[in-house]
Amino acid sequence: MSRATSSEVVGVMSNEVPAGTDLSTFISVASCIIADNLDETLFNDDTLKNIEIYLAAHFSALKYKNAIETQMGGTNSARDKFGYPLGKGLELTTYGQMAIMLDFSKALGSLSSTKNKVSLGLLEDERDWTNT
Repeated sequence: MSRATSSEVVGVMSNEVPAGTDLSTFISVASCIIADNLDETLFNDDTLKNIEIYLAAHFSALKYKNAIETQMGGTNSARDKFGYPLGKGLELTTYGQMAIMLDFSKALGSLSSTKNKVSLGLLEDERDWTNT
C-alpha cells in the first residue's frame, strides 16, 4: 500500500521533474522496498511516508537525468556543491541519502553497501563483488 502521492514526491524534487509527471510507478517501487526491507512496526506512519517519498524521489531522479545533473551541479563536483560526495545505490542522490537517514534501523543503508556478504553454509566471503 502506497503512502505517498506524486505531488508530494514532486514537491521534494523542486523543478527536477516535469510538472504534472505521474510518479506512481516510482512510489510503488519505493513501497515494495519498504515492505521488503523495513520492519514497519518500528516506524510511525509519518516516518514511513517520508521514507517512501524520498525513495520515490531517488528513483525518479534516476529516470530524469536532469535531476542528477542538477544535484551534481553541472561541471562542479557534488563535493563542491554539497560538501559531501554522492555514492552508489541509494547514496547516488540526496533523496536516497535522506531515506537512509530517516531509517534508524539502518536497513536501507545496507542496501547501498559496496561489500556484499555471501554466505555458503559455514563459509562467508566478504569480498567486494561490485567489480566482478
